Amino acid sequence: MILNSSFPYLRNALVIAIGASFGGSGFDAFADPAAPNISASVIARTNAEQAPGTGPGIVFTTLDQVVSNSLGQVGFRGRIGGPTVTGDTDLGLWSDVSGDLSLIVRHGDHAPGFAPSVTLTGISDTSSDISGNLRINNLGELSFYAQLDGPLINPTDERTVWFYDSNGLALVAREGANPPGADPAANFTLFIRNQFADDSGVAFAGEFVDLEQTAFGIFKSINGTLASIALPGMQAPDVPAGVEFTSIPSFRMDESGSIAFAAGLTGPGLNQFNAQGMWSDRGGSLELLLRGGSPAPGVQPGFVFSVLRQPFVNRDGSIVFYADIFGPGVTTDQDQGFWSDRSGTLELIARESTQIPGMDPGVVIEDFASGFAFGDSGRFVFEAFITGPGISSQTDRVLFEDAGSGITVVSRERDVAPGPDNLFFRTFTIADIDEAERLAFQASLGTPSFDSNGVFVRYPTDVIQQIVKGNQYFDVSGDGTEYVPVENVELHSIVKLDLEGQSDVSQVMATLFLPDFNSAVVKFLITDPVDVAWAAGDGLFATPENWSQGSVPTSSSRVVFPPQESGPYTVESPNPAAAVALQATDGADVSLDLSAATLSLQSSSGFRTLEVEGSPGNQTALNIFDGDVLCSNSNETARVGAYYNGILTISGASGALIGDGEVTAGRFGGDGSILVQQGALLSADSMSLGSGAALGNGVGTLSVNDMDSMVSLTSSLLIESGTTTVTDGGHLDSDGIVLGPRSATLELSGAQSSVQSNGDVILEQPEIGQTVKLTLLDSASITAPNIVVQGGVVEGEGVINASVTVVDGDMTPGDSVGVLSVVGDVSLQSDSMLEIEIQGSTAEIDLLDVNGAIVRGGRLELRLLDAPVGGGPPLWFLTATNGLSGTFDQVQIIGVPTGVNAFLLVEPTMMGIAFASTGDFNGDGVINGSDLAALLAQWGPCDAPPASCSADLNADGQVNGSDLATLLANWG
Repeated sequence: MILNSSFPYLRNALVIAIGASFGGSGFDAFADPAAPNISASVIARTNAEQAPGTGPGIVFTTLDQVVSNSLGQVGFRGRIGGPTVTGDTDLGLWSDVSGDLSLIVRHGDHAPGFAPSVTLTGISDTSSDISGNLRINNLGELSFYAQLDGPLINPTDERTVWFYDSNGLALVAREGANPPGADPAANFTLFIRNQFADDSGVAFAGEFVDLEQTAFGIFKSINGTLASIALPGMQAPDVPAGVEFTSIPSFRMDESGSIAFAAGLTGPGLNQFNAQGMWSDRGGSLELLLRGGSPAPGVQPGFVFSVLRQPFVNRDGSIVFYADIFGPGVTTDQDQGFWSDRSGTLELIARESTQIPGMDPGVVIEDFASGFAFGDSGRFVFEAFITGPGISSQTDRVLFEDAGSGITVVSRERDVAPGPDNLFFRTFTIADIDEAERLAFQASLGTPSFDSNGVFVRYPTDVIQQIVKGNQYFDVSGDGTEYVPVENVELHSIVKLDLEGQSDVSQVMATLFLPDFNSAVVKFLITDPVDVAWAAGDGLFATPENWSQGSVPTSSSRVVFPPQESGPYTVESPNPAAAVALQATDGADVSLDLSAATLSLQSSSGFRTLEVEGSPGNQTALNIFDGDVLCSNSNETARVGAYYNGILTISGASGALIGDGEVTAGRFGGDGSILVQQGALLSADSMSLGSGAALGNGVGTLSVNDMDSMVSLTSSLLIESGTTTVTDGGHLDSDGIVLGPRSATLELSGAQSSVQSNGDVILEQPEIGQTVKLTLLDSASITAPNIVVQGGVVEGEGVINASVTVVDGDMTPGDSVGVLSVVGDVSLQSDSMLEIEIQGSTAEIDLLDVNGAIVRGGRLELRLLDAPVGGGPPLWFLTATNGLSGTFDQVQIIGVPTGVNAFLLVEPTMMGIAFASTGDFNGDGVINGSDLAALLAQWGPCDAPPASCSADLNADGQVNGSDLATLLANWG
């Protein structure tokens, strides 16, 4: 296995900053990240427990340089604090290679082999000239750097390399000593790039001074014998005599001890290309792998290697390397790539300008990022930037792999990451591929206003699973007694364990960063996700679609449960790739026919149970009918459409989705639709539609249709964006309803359609350009303690069994013209508006009929839809059993034609409007003798309605001198 590395000369080298990054969503509620195929244990934790091998009250204060091997053993460096600890004794190395976690070496310990007064300091120092480099091999041995301190120790001989096994510490090399193979007058001055192999080989790049010239060479110690592998001035193998190595500051070594390196050359016959090469001792002795200036395979004829970067060798002896090429017409956007000899011959893996398979023509690799991994079987994974049609800076990072048959996409920036909260991938930091071909990588995650980072494993089945991430609670106690929020995570390694009975187990090591600058080193043991099967009774029951974890149907399919099988059916294992028990994704159109049986979905991971989520350009549908689906989850029962679109349909009198968690639809930018119809049931704790305004513009819709269809919520319904419709006899029950602040509508239609809310119904003040509405049609009803209109509109015709307070918004009775009944009080406050429509030609008017009291305030707007009948009876638009109080601050009557007077009429329990002519009774535009004759003909009390009394110009019920005075005043 080859650990990730970075190329400083590549664009945008990836750096993951460790620290708090909460974003807007906060932490996932007490979520244990361990799925059934994952177990977690804390190896060490700061400020929480006694540091082994130290005195009482001494604890870890920092933890770093975490390493592990195939025996499951770990090592790390720790800084400690507490009684008696000083700056000379506060650093050490710990490991469990002896069984329990124990102290290996600590600042101030005696340096074995030296005078008693000589101690060790600077252990595994990370300063720029030491570079850390704690290592562990698969034999349970450690190597590290340290410095000496004491009498007769000076800056020219204080640096050292050490080896640790069951016999204790042994010196490997010391500054000031003569490097083997070098001139006798040469002296070591520095050690860097410590490597370790299973043959106990400790290798390093050593700097030494020879004849006042500083150079680097490669050295390796096996069983206490130090030897040189390659030195400047040494004849380079497989090149003409007299061609020698120059300084060699870098190399790579695998677990078996094979070394590979690139080096410059000096001597006769060299040019700008061939003055470099790559060598390895994988065959037992040092041999040339490739010379600069050689033809580059996989590219145009005439192209040669111009710059060779450091190669990597894996356990089977294969090499992979990064290089520059030169040739006719080559440009800087096509001159770099990866090559490997894993197939037995040198082949191109990927190059800048390589067309991406499966993507649009012209979408190519633009540049390579900082990380990659090379597996023992030759699987190569790398991150790159892409460019081309439709690619933006938000979608140009891609994680690729190649197992020998061409590159494929592992994941891409803006792909939804597995996990309970549907964050998307932003960037990737590749860590390792183990012998089981499990790829562990660290990735930054986010939404437009939320970010975190996490550790993921990709299995050989192509399933990607979240192991742990920031903004999540983690059980540091191991027994559920102490959950701690994780602020961020850092991945260290993945290894396949080589232990009896654990042949399929891999170990992932990570550091979790906790509040108050604390941290914990955690070991995760993982196996491949087990298959999810449908179980009937005590036996396994195969269906036409026997889904496995992470492999759900991607085309139209129907999962049928035959009537002869009574069930119940149980999905016994969740889908750990998404922390759900049942997931429909990527354009699937799936129907569950349960044959009146019960399907129990058990999400033991603690996250949602059911997910219906599309992908870009696809809409996913999941249909449930003729049977009950039970979701055993108190967190989130179902999520429908988050970043992309999804539809959940529950149909039929025997169709039901029942859970005790939340149901969400349309979060973070996707559109989620839930349809409950034909007498079906959806029962859950609460529901959120289009929630998360700060995170995206998702729209969630809920439709409850047909007689006896029911949505029953024991808690609240939040409609932040989208429409909920209850029609044709459907029912919706909840413990409270909130609409807004984005465009949100609750619409009821049909005499037997109803909404029952045990808590208040609140219409929030809508954002600019948005609308919030509660609409009743066709005598539908809504019942609640109170309806509070902070903004938006209550409209339509039907029955409101609640008291209504309009703080800042509109109340509009009628559908066109109609009656809105309120069983309770109505309070119209100063920023409210009551809108009344009048159909003048038929003498019909909107009516707000209140079986309680009405407090008037705000604005009253009466709008004529056509010309009124003058002289007709009053049209009442407010009726209140318990009377009217207050006054409207403003009254506006819109649409009154010329020649018509409008009069407001106020009674103790009613308010209405009447219309009368100004005196032009025959409509000829002139008030003259003909109009006077018509008035005199109606002189006296008006007949009872519906008889016309057009000459009653002041609407007082009689034609008399007041009306005559009005006519004469308008004469002409």
